[in-house]
Amino acid sequence: MQRIMIFAMLVCMLLAACGSSDSVEEYLAAWREAGLEPTAFEKTANSSLGSVSCQAGQVSGIHVSLCECSDEKTTATATAAGRQSIGEATGLALAKGTVLMIAIDRSNVDPSGRTLNKISKVFWSGKADQKTTTR
Repeated sequence: MQRIMIFAMLVCMLLAACGSSDSVEEYLAAWREAGLEPTAFEKTANSSLGSVSCQAGQVSGIHVSLCECSDEKTTATATAAGRQSIGEATGLALAKGTVLMIAIDRSNVDPSGRTLNKISKVFWSGKADQKTTTR
């Protein structure tokens, strides 16, 4: 019985370290709780970032990609490429562990940057307890 418990704990720790497949759903739920409006995210190929697994959609009109990288070195390389992909638009590329988020306001729906700020705060916290207001 004790071996089963130890094995179960190890599996949970490995899943947490590698990122679970439902982490995108957790971010979507957190953005919804924070008052943002995410669309459904779908798997997407992003060859400019290298060998990473990405899903993309929109959050309150801003294009957002969430990518899971194999390790932090890959994440750092993909983050630099993500920043390059923003181009002349307003956006950001943030890494947290092996998860990369790229948010780009290509349609200029957020001229003040407040929505981008809220998206990034929820990404960093991993939860929707950010009580920021949009004016």
